Amino acid sequence: YLDLGGDTWAYGIEKAFNDLEPIMLKQPYINHFGIGYFEDGAPNCINLNDWRKEVAKTHAETGKYNKCWSELLSSYYGFEIPKEYKWLEVNEVDENTVDKVVMHRSTHHHTSIDFWKGLIDGLNETPLFVTTNILEFEQFPYNYLVKPYILKTVSEWIVAIASCKYFIGNQSAGFAIASALDKKRLCELYADAAPF
Repeated sequence: YLDLGGDTWAYGIEKAFNDLEPIMLKQPYINHFGIGYFEDGAPNCINLNDWRKEVAKTHAETGKYNKCWSELLSSYYGFEIPKEYKWLEVNEVDENTVDKVVMHRSTHHHTSIDFWKGLIDGLNETPLFVTTNILEFEQFPYNYLVKPYILKTVSEWIVAIASCKYFIGNQSAGFAIASALDKKRLCELYADAAPF
């Protein structure tokens, strides 16, 4: 057992890797995508869990977060925040989500349910609730106002969000995907991190 610090993968690292591999290997800036442990200083290897240690340390010491994601990642990994916010390229299309509003709300990181019904009622269409976890749809209090769209992998989820016209979500994987794709989006932010 090797403690790398940071968060764990909700469904295990192997599933996360298998779900992400098809999309990640299509990115022009990725030469290799794998699971492994690298010695410090290994050339061109980046442990994408390392930044989480700093977040956990800062939060433990101060009780709050001190940087937005872009600032945190750019300062930790030593890169300039790009002017182009889209960093995930997708060439496939999910015909089920083209020109549709898609939404996602995880089972955690909530502030208030109140604005969700108003948002849904204000749409001129029935939004698709995209997820790889049926429990998220079942636990969504307004699931009777949306149509479920259950996907098998994170790669399918990425293509679905890439194909939509607008994304609504909370602070979770769905919103992270929409941000990486720079889709038009609206987010319910968890109170602890909302200021950033």
